Amino acid sequence: MAGNQRDTAGGCQGDCWSCNTYKTKDIISDGTCSLIKQEREEKQNNPQEYKRLKPTVQWKLREDKNKEIERQCEVLEIASKRGNTRKLFQATHTLTRKFQQRLDCIQSAPGANVTEPVKTAEHWHEYCEELFADEERNKPLEQDVRASTTLV
Repeated sequence: MAGNQRDTAGGCQGDCWSCNTYKTKDIISDGTCSLIKQEREEKQNNPQEYKRLKPTVQWKLREDKNKEIERQCEVLEIASKRGNTRKLFQATHTLTRKFQQRLDCIQSAPGANVTEPVKTAEHWHEYCEELFADEERNKPLEQDVRASTTLV
């Protein structure tokens, strides 16, 4: 089980998207992470090399996904043999559930896309402050309306 944990300092130093996304699970191999990083660099610098690397990266990602599915199937078989129904249910659920992509991108007020977690948190903080400021401005009006309806 310890082999399934990824150290963020290992591999490609955790600076590529795939390493940041899958920090705790060893879903994407270190070789694939380095290929992804290389592909991203080549996308801007050398379009021909990018076109050559893209199918290779996709193939490696598919290979890594199949390895992860095989690992999950092994967990499923072990849980079934031991009679561990909870683990069996969890492993089955992991394999059969519909993939729901995590959306980390929001649009700020000026219309720019924000993807960095720190800036996203700042945006939500500002948005909530504006939202509650509007409620505080409308509060006296609500109290006036309630007061007028009780008098009638």
